[in-house]
Amino acid sequence: MTKNIFNACTSGEQRQFLLEQGAYLGHRKNDPWSVLLYQICDYYVEVFFSMQNLDIHAIEAFDDTDRLEPYLERIPLEMLMEGC
Repeated sequence: MTKNIFNACTSGEQRQFLLEQGAYLGHRKNDPWSVLLYQICDYYVEVFFSMQNLDIHAIEAFDDTDRLEPYLERIPLEMLMEGC
């Protein structure tokens, strides 16, 4: 599934695909949200959710590696090199 197709899916379809195909890479805090980072083939997905009620605020797919900056100190580089 490409990034554009993923972004066109419903949030339920996106969550299901992440559970089945996503590789968890890490997390960070972005008050008031907690953000989980996943990799799917050649793009990344951030899931923004509230720690208070565990509601998902947004799911965003991207392929811009600049957005990985907040995670780089915590992600082993070999995890980013693994293919699909």
